[in-house]
Amino acid sequence: MGLLVLTELAHANQDIQKIIAFEGVFERLFSIIEIEGGAEGGIIVADCINLINILIHGNVSNQVRCIYA
Repeated sequence: MGLLVLTELAHANQDIQKIIAFEGVFERLFSIIEIEGGAEGGIIVADCINLINILIHGNVSNQVRCIYA
């Protein structure tokens, strides 16, 4: 549920995207993806990847932050 809330908050709002990224969300999302089975994971992995996509699409500072996560 938290992933979906973050996704909705971050959608089309770069200020919220930066706040979320600053709180270390990339590390947490990659950790969740690993725990859930990576590429073999289900809907939770898909939600994590969707949120990562939203956070980095068109947001250069978040792209750099994601690279170093």
